[in-house]
Amino acid sequence: MKISIFYTKSTFDFNSSFTALLLCAFFVIFALLSFSIIPIQSGIAVEDSDRQILIALENATFAQLTTVNGNQVLVSVKYQINDDSLKGEKINGIMKIYSSNGSLVKSSSYPDGFTAKKKGGIQDFKSTVKDFTIQNVIVNVTFTNAKKTKVLSNTITANILLKSSGDQLQNKTTSTDIKMEDNMQQGFSLVEKESGSLDNVTFVAAGDFGCSKSAESTIKKMNNSNPDLIIALGDLSYNKFADCWLNMIDPINNDEKVKFVVGDHDIDSDYSRYNAYMKYFNLTKPFYSFDYNNIHFLMMATPKNKEIPYIWNSEQYNFVKNDLEKASQDEDVDWIIVSGFRPFYSSISMHKGQAELRNAYHQMFDKYGVDLVLSAHNHNYQRTFPLGYNNIEDNLPIVKNMNKEIYNYYQIENKSPIFITVGTGGETHHPFKNQAYFVANQLLQRGFLKVSFVDNNETMVGIFYSMDKASIQDKFIVKKMLKK
Repeated sequence: MKISIFYTKSTFDFNSSFTALLLCAFFVIFALLSFSIIPIQSGIAVEDSDRQILIALENATFAQLTTVNGNQVLVSVKYQINDDSLKGEKINGIMKIYSSNGSLVKSSSYPDGFTAKKKGGIQDFKSTVKDFTIQNVIVNVTFTNAKKTKVLSNTITANILLKSSGDQLQNKTTSTDIKMEDNMQQGFSLVEKESGSLDNVTFVAAGDFGCSKSAESTIKKMNNSNPDLIIALGDLSYNKFADCWLNMIDPINNDEKVKFVVGDHDIDSDYSRYNAYMKYFNLTKPFYSFDYNNIHFLMMATPKNKEIPYIWNSEQYNFVKNDLEKASQDEDVDWIIVSGFRPFYSSISMHKGQAELRNAYHQMFDKYGVDLVLSAHNHNYQRTFPLGYNNIEDNLPIVKNMNKEIYNYYQIENKSPIFITVGTGGETHHPFKNQAYFVANQLLQRGFLKVSFVDNNETMVGIFYSMDKASIQDKFIVKKMLKK
């Protein structure tokens, strides 16, 4: 395990991505010329014995029908039964069809399920897309129990062009997704199965806690999810003193497990609360960074700019720029996570997205490959699609991928950070007045975000666990090719 803290500046040349762009262009041109299936690669590799059913993509086509009813999606799935109790029993499968912009076109399954063969076999999933303007579909298939109430397998994903050849994939596509059991105790029992590294990193995050029983229960659940790190996103005690919040987290802060960023209410007129937090967390600066295994964490201080400056040419701005430049060039860094207090973007709620922040940093985040930006301030949960900076209308970011759950960063031009507000630690909710077009999901619930890095660090899985409802309320998966 590698943990390092950085406070110093470093500069060096920024390498060109020209070679990577050429490779992406080659694959796109090859796919268009051959009209073959473009598999979305990789996912969570697990041992066969860890799944009740193991599935793999055998063949897939998206072809014109001789009738005028539409175009047909046909996916053949090879399956293997690993749980003897399922052999000869009725099971089912769900096929979800998305357009290339990520919109769900259709979801289908077997009306009465089908009987699982003892030795496994091949099962076909067939559906018709009636929208003739769709030339490319993304298909997900998952096996479930007969009533479709429990997931039994991994999920496979394929990207298929219309009039594809239908040739077999010859192991070009691997399984994706995570196995989630339907009997989760109070919504907090995520089962993650992975092979390879035993050092997969998990962290949890929330902000706007207060010192109420609600905040105490949120902190307890965060810690019970067994994370490597706990990130507090600011506005911690909502009290004259910091002690009440520090007393809640002190019993779980083993090996400096808890990290924090400064919020508006963490700074009072005499800076007593601020100084208490800085002393407790042994910090000399309110902005800092560290590596945990192969994940780089940048912690920004974004209360009011007049209190801790963060705009252009401030000390913090220069630190962030140098830190991200260094991290982007470090071959040991697989993911970059930024945490701060004020949100860059937001649906209409109590607080707007901060224009000063996005104008100063969003382009920098795009340039240096930031994967995730966390914040609080609004007492609600919001997760955006991957967003690119709009230098003409900065409050109208460019949505890079409209899929609401799965993002594959094998095409470099599609990579942009996801922005998540998690002001859900325990304080009174801030209602929404709308849902912005760039927000994939928003929730008015208490809870916390859990992020796990699996599949040999190639996959980031994010889940919002609600304290108000005993279920998972949001989930997203990001996959990308690593530098090495």
